[in-house]
Amino acid sequence: MRRFRRLRPAPGGQTLVETALVLPIFLLVVCGIIVLGIGLFYQQEITTVARETARYAAIHSASSDCPVGGWLPPAPNAVPPGAGAWDCDSAAAGWPNMNDRARDFAFGLDPSLVFVTACWSGYIDQSSAPGSYPGIYDAGPRWVNDPTGEARNTWSDCTMSGGIYPLTDPDSLPCPASTSYGDDTASNLAVSDSELAVAANRVVVYACYNWTPPLAGFLLIPDTVVLRAVFSEGLQHQR
Repeated sequence: MRRFRRLRPAPGGQTLVETALVLPIFLLVVCGIIVLGIGLFYQQEITTVARETARYAAIHSASSDCPVGGWLPPAPNAVPPGAGAWDCDSAAAGWPNMNDRARDFAFGLDPSLVFVTACWSGYIDQSSAPGSYPGIYDAGPRWVNDPTGEARNTWSDCTMSGGIYPLTDPDSLPCPASTSYGDDTASNLAVSDSELAVAANRVVVYACYNWTPPLAGFLLIPDTVVLRAVFSEGLQHQR
């Protein structure tokens, strides 16, 4: 009687099949981790850009030698003698000095694609006399005409790109974000109340970057990721 032996698959062929099944999943996980790590690093970079730019604008308030200016001029006679023009680094010119400062912290990113914009927030004084202009900006936290000192002025946050609040809704801001006259609710004046010496006004800086990840469009990696960061800083008096 003829005997038949059962043929067993070669071990190498089994390994090749298992590798073909597992390798794509393994590469997907590894590439995803690498891209995620790079993205987190660049997000931290943009956060640093926003923080350092806000610090720069806060120090270069209306009382500095070359202030970073918004769209609203400081209250009349509020800028101390010897200070530079309140809009030396002006919003109308696109803040060249502030942008240069921001791009110094964009390590590993294309500096030309790092965008920053700013707006200024402060108190609005509603205690003006009848017939005068209501809603005076660059006010302190208290009503000037209140003899008790108990009444408070209204804090007003600035907006960007047509009414978007950067501190509460940064994801709605485009990149780059545009600013227009009327977004600011205060000037770059640091001390808004000369009697109380209150640093009432704040600058808000929005930084963003349109990042194209490695292997974009492959393995479910998006073509573009918008990295955003917002930081606010109280303005500082320099004289």
